[in-house]
Amino acid sequence: GDAILAVPFDLGRLESRGAPVAVWSGLSTPFTFVPAIFNLTRDGSLFYRPGQLGGERSLAILDGSGKLEPWSTERRAVDNTPEISPDGRRFACTIANARGIDEIWISSIESPGFQRLGTDPDADAGSYVWSPDGGRIAYLRQGKDGRDGIYVQDAEGGEAKLILKLEDCAPLSWLADGSSMIVSRRGGDKSSLALLKVEGAADDTTRLRPLLSSAFNLFLAVFSPDGRRIAYLSDEAGAVNAYVADFRPDGSTSRPVQIKTDAANDVRWAPNGSALYVRDQRNRVMKVGVSPGPGLSLSAPVEVCDLDKLGIALWSVLPDGRLFVGLKNDNEGDITRFNLVLNWTAELKRKMRP
Repeated sequence: GDAILAVPFDLGRLESRGAPVAVWSGLSTPFTFVPAIFNLTRDGSLFYRPGQLGGERSLAILDGSGKLEPWSTERRAVDNTPEISPDGRRFACTIANARGIDEIWISSIESPGFQRLGTDPDADAGSYVWSPDGGRIAYLRQGKDGRDGIYVQDAEGGEAKLILKLEDCAPLSWLADGSSMIVSRRGGDKSSLALLKVEGAADDTTRLRPLLSSAFNLFLAVFSPDGRRIAYLSDEAGAVNAYVADFRPDGSTSRPVQIKTDAANDVRWAPNGSALYVRDQRNRVMKVGVSPGPGLSLSAPVEVCDLDKLGIALWSVLPDGRLFVGLKNDNEGDITRFNLVLNWTAELKRKMRP
C-alpha cells in the first residue's frame, strides 16, 4: 500500500533476517494492493510522490456535447473498464476487495446498485465479457492454484463453469450466436488470437482454432454485434494500430483494413455496428464509420473527446452513443508535488534498532 517496509539484511550471508517493519507512510498509490513507488538518493534522502491511498473513483456519463453528468455520488474502487451488456441496460466491472482480489460486480445503468457476481473470493477475475443474450459472463480466473482458466457464469449468479483449463488464454468477445468466443493467447513474447468453441470438455484444447494468423502481435479483438466483422489491434505496422476485417462463417477473414488513427490503444464497436471507437496514443477517442453490407470501407476518424482533458480513466460506449466513463482519482491526475526527506536513512536506522 502506501507504506515503506524495511527488513534487516545480513551482508555476510546475503539474506534477510527478522520481520519487515513499516518505517514510512503516506505514499501515493492507485490501489491498496499496488505497492507505492519511491527512490533513495546516494546521500540517503527519500524521494516520493505523496497522496491518496486506493483507487476510489466516480462514474459518469459523457454526452455528445462533452458534458459530464455524474452517474452516482458514491465512489467505488472500479479498476477496469465497465463492460456494457448487449441490451445497454447493465454493466459489469471489477472492484478490488479489501484483500486486493478483483471481483466482478454488476449494476443497472439506470439505477446505481452494485451486486457481486459471486466469483471465487481467493482468485482474481478479469477479462470479463457478456454473452450475446446478456445472460452469461465469461471471465478469466487467476488464483495460481491449479484451477485457473476461462469460466462462464450466469449473470444472475449461481455456480461458475470452467470451460477451458488453460492459463495462457483470456476471453475477449463472443460470436453473435453464442457458440464460440475469441480468446487471446500468450506464448513467450508473442500475443495471438484464437476462436474457442464454448461447448466441450475443459481440458480439450482442440476446440481452439487460430484466428487471424500473423507473425505479429495481435490484441483486443472484438466481434461486431452481428458477428460479421472483427476489429482488433496489431503491431504489424511498427506502432500498434487498429484494424477491421470481415468474418466469414468458416472462421476465415477478409483482408484487414487499417483504421487511420494516431496509433491505437483500444477499439470498441458502436452497439449497432455502424461505427468503431478507437482510443489513440494521444488518449483521445476517435469515431470511425463502418460501411454496411458487403465491401468494407471506413470513414475518416472524427474526434469524440480528449480523455486527458476531461480526466477520464475508463470508458465504454452506450447504445445511444454517449460514453459511460470512470473518472481519474487523485493518484491519476497531474503530479503537483513530490516529497524529499533529507537524511532519511538516519531515521531508518533509528527505527530499525532492536
